[in-house]
Amino acid sequence: RNAHTPAEVLAMLATDAHYDVRRCVAQNANTLAEALATLAQDEDVYVRSIAQDRLQSTDARARFLA
Repeated sequence: RNAHTPAEVLAMLATDAHYDVRRCVAQNANTLAEALATLAQDEDVYVRSIAQDRLQSTDARARFLA
């Protein structure tokens, strides 16, 4: 939930055993697309959903800016 958490730390936390940690990573604005792609395949439906929504949003934004 910390807006200043480095992307490298978030990438490591994306594989944490606790779904609530992975959920927070999926919601963090500093989480890179690579970590979001991993989370988009998560066993937890909420983690998966958040990550997939963020990836779609990122893709849409990239297409808009292109």
